[in-house]
Formats: sequence, C-alpha cells, structure tokens
Amino acid sequence: MSRLAPYPNHVPGTDLSGNGRVTMGAAKLWADGDPRGHTGYFLEPYPFVDPAKGADYRGEFLYTVDELVEKILPIHKAGWQIAIHANGDGGIEIVTQAYERLQQLHPRPNARHLVIHCQYPSYSQLQRLKAAGAYPCFFISPLYHWGEIHAGYVGADRVARFCPCHDADELGLPYNLHTDAPITPVDPLIQVCTAVTRTSRKGTVYGPDQAVTVMSALKAVTIHAAFLNFEEHVKGSLTPGKYADMVLLAETPLTVAPEYIKDIAVLRTYVGGDVVYSRS
Repeated sequence: MSRLAPYPNHVPGTDLSGNGRVTMGAAKLWADGDPRGHTGYFLEPYPFVDPAKGADYRGEFLYTVDELVEKILPIHKAGWQIAIHANGDGGIEIVTQAYERLQQLHPRPNARHLVIHCQYPSYSQLQRLKAAGAYPCFFISPLYHWGEIHAGYVGADRVARFCPCHDADELGLPYNLHTDAPITPVDPLIQVCTAVTRTSRKGTVYGPDQAVTVMSALKAVTIHAAFLNFEEHVKGSLTPGKYADMVLLAETPLTVAPEYIKDIAVLRTYVGGDVVYSRS
C-alpha cells in the first residue's frame, strides 16, 4: 500500500492528463512467470524441462493463496482495481482463489479485477473468474510468434487451449487481446488474426476449437478492452461523445480471408479526432 500512497486518485479509468491520454490503471502484481522460461506455474509437471529440475517440476509461484490475499485485500478494500500476472493454470488457480476470497471477505460488485496474460486457464477457472467478477486479459500473440516454442516447452495438448477465447465467449466473459509491449509488437490486427485463425507464423494451427469470430476478436481490441480499463464511456466504439480514436483500414477484416487480416494496411490513424498517421 505504501507504493500506492503517492497516487492522488485510485479510481481506474480516471483521466489524469486532461485529454484522456494518461489515465489511472490498476495495481499490478505477479503470481508466476513465463512458460517459455519454465517459470509459468502449472498444476501438472512440464513434459520437457531441464533434468536437473526433476520430473515433477511445475514452474514457480510467488505467493500461496493466503499470502496473496493478505497482500491484496487492503488494496481491494481501498477501491483499487487489481491486475495480476498469471500464465500457467497453477498460477491462475492461485489468483482465482484469491479473487474469490476477496469477494467473500469484502464484496465489491464492480471491481473488474484482471488476470494478466491468462494463457492456460481451464474452463472451470474461467467460470469462477466470471462468478467473482474478474476478467481475463489474453496475451494471444505468442501463439503467432512462438507457438512451436510453447508446444516444445509445455506440450501441444496444452497449447491447444492457449488463451481459450471461444470458452470465454461461450461463458459471456468479456476479455481483451493485448501485446505486452515491448514483448510483442503493438499490432491489434495480429491479435485479431490469431484469435480467428489460431495459426502460428510457421503455419501450425493450435486448438481450432478455440477460434472465435472476427467480430468477437474486434470487440476484444476495442469495446471490451475499454470495459476492462473502466473506459467504455469514452473509448472502444464510434459513438458520439467518445474520443475519436480510430483507424481507417484499406479493407474490412469482416470480409477478407481470415489469414490476411494481419496484413491489412492502415491508411490513417486518428487520436482524439486528430490525424496522427497517414500512409503516403
């Protein structure tokens, strides 16, 4: 809490700059690491790992459920939104239980706490997040950039459920698609294309049953992303009274071949109604 004390306003989505370009976000923590570094925490062992780590190695976690609840309960009570990095289903389980416990100890109906990256959740974990009023922020672009690396580290069966957008859609659970910049390029069209095709840049398809419609993927990088940031009143859709943050595309993602979505040219970019980029 001492690290949060200097901030004059803890309400997520609050405009801090007068023009909406700097806004208050969530209090951020980490629960586990990254599957590519064998530090993402899983409920079952990694199939391929350094023998020195042992056959039962499942990754690393930073807190037990009790330790995490003790750390975030004061933040929750103070009214902050909380965002916790968790990739493996073990890390996600710790965060899910912690969010469930928060709502039992101090109910907040519109807290919108987040699981950042949320790469390997189970269907039941997504159900429980929804019940706790929490949301997944899917870091799906690694499926495009490094799908084969993930499969080599955690197993192809797990990668088939990487960022299960279809399950979230089925549950009516809003989610975003983010880039974790600078880890992967800030390119929303790659996120949309990957969610729709589930295809890596080497052409491997992982978990086609978790593919979603183009419209679902577009919502994940617009209106649902704004909702998860408490900014749906000013961003996320082309609506009178909102910031005119938008792009003009050479073609519509709704009609081109799905695999081509990532290659659609951006002709012009607007921020707050001002042209900040124009293709020559």
